[in-house]
Amino acid sequence: AGWTDLDRNTSTPCIQCSAGTYTVPGSAGVCPACPSGTTDDDSNPATPCIACSVGTGIPNDSTTGPCGQYACVAGVSTDADLNSATACVTCGPGYHMTQPFGP
Repeated sequence: AGWTDLDRNTSTPCIQCSAGTYTVPGSAGVCPACPSGTTDDDSNPATPCIACSVGTGIPNDSTTGPCGQYACVAGVSTDADLNSATACVTCGPGYHMTQPFGP
């Protein structure tokens, strides 16, 4: 796991995938990015990407690092749609969220 046969040619060596991707043993082709709403929390392409919970907002693919670094900040932003695959939404002027999730 974590390596791929990029050119699908058994006579050339496999390449190691980069952080933010995950491959299973015997993979061929391009290393796929972690799906939206997940992160490569240990920056190791040999271990699966993990889903982050409600209250986080991961804005794009190929994300690395622990879910905590993508946490919405109570009082500042919110996970309004309860979907970790979308970015946290900043609270507007005059609004304050007491929890990092919910409409």
